[in-house]
Amino acid sequence: MRRRRKLEFLAFLLPVGGAILILPPLVLIANANTSIFGFPAIVAYLFAVWLALIIATYLLQHKLGSLQDIDTEPETQPAPPDSGTLK
Repeated sequence: MRRRRKLEFLAFLLPVGGAILILPPLVLIANANTSIFGFPAIVAYLFAVWLALIIATYLLQHKLGSLQDIDTEPETQPAPPDSGTLK
């Protein structure tokens, strides 16, 4: 259960981190007169952040889904106690 809570907290922080990464002060750092694979650096930066967010979301969703399958397995019920009679 503790692992699931950690993953849920990461899933909460993922959009917050993504929003921070696309704020203008950080995006403007990549605003240089260079190109990466023929694209301006700012476009490459935004695409890289977007792709990283998609991959991280997929991995978190996959991990949370597998933990949910484990949590929903039926629990074994303990045997009912003896009626208290001695033999």
